[in-house]
Amino acid sequence: KSVHHFNYTLTKMSPQGNLNSVMGFGVDEVIAAVYGVGEITERQVKALSKPLMQVSPCDYVEGNNPLNRIIRNEPFYTKLPISDRYEHFVQMNTNRRSARAFEPSTMNDATIHALLAIPTSATLDIIAVVLHAQSVQMGIYRKDVCIQSGNFLVECIHLLLNQRFIARANMVILITAEEFSATTHVDAGIYAQELYMACEAHAVGCSGIGAFYDEEAARWSTYPLLYAVAIGGKYE
Repeated sequence: KSVHHFNYTLTKMSPQGNLNSVMGFGVDEVIAAVYGVGEITERQVKALSKPLMQVSPCDYVEGNNPLNRIIRNEPFYTKLPISDRYEHFVQMNTNRRSARAFEPSTMNDATIHALLAIPTSATLDIIAVVLHAQSVQMGIYRKDVCIQSGNFLVECIHLLLNQRFIARANMVILITAEEFSATTHVDAGIYAQELYMACEAHAVGCSGIGAFYDEEAARWSTYPLLYAVAIGGKYE
């Protein structure tokens, strides 16, 4: 009963309305996804006695930002993420860390092919740049197909704000989407989480990167770049 009440309550709330206010969010934050987790019981849902304290996530905010208004008017993201099954999921998820150094010689071609084959949401356009490999062709990939061969190491380093540790990554995954929206950002986060878990399963390093030059990314896709992930052999 409480689960049904929870779902009913969500359908009556708009993203720009009650729930954001109760959670203490200001103009610079918005709830994009909502999931109910737990056992089904007969206990009724209780409202908070008062909204939570608002804590600013950043020092400076552009007040009249049209992007904020667009995102705040989007519906909640309620799709269930599709994930591969991992035998030691809890241990892997607990131990995973973002890599800050790579050793390309310790990542084999089979792992590159496995990562290129990971399914994604239809909302995303995934571009993979293979930088180092044993025999896999260096270049730009969509899924497991090379659409442009070549060495794009310099371009990738520059794209990701000249972070030098990228130079020893085996590949860089660029997560782009046709729409710049809350939904596609959540889809990108789910796909990045799957990459982290797959990398951990294959014993290679992974590092999510959210800072990049937008204009530089346009050379490989007309869609906006949401997120990048550098992947490479683990540095021992």
